[in-house]
Amino acid sequence: MKPSYGRKGFLRAIWLAKDDGSNPVEGHARAGTHYSFRQNLDNGGRCWNLRRVDHRDENGAVVNTRSVFTQVLADCLVK
Repeated sequence: MKPSYGRKGFLRAIWLAKDDGSNPVEGHARAGTHYSFRQNLDNGGRCWNLRRVDHRDENGAVVNTRSVFTQVLADCLVK
């Protein structure tokens, strides 16, 4: 375990050490799929655009996750 303290001396986090004893804090963010990105508009402005959440499974069949996402969103709004 490796504690991390803030500038006023308060405990901020406790990091679990890696098996090899190296620094438990990653030096860079993990790479992965970006679901949002900036899109340049024709008038010179920029806005955020979202990637589609539909994808294909291991067999190549189209998997539609939109209904699951909509259900989770509806459940969050109800509570």
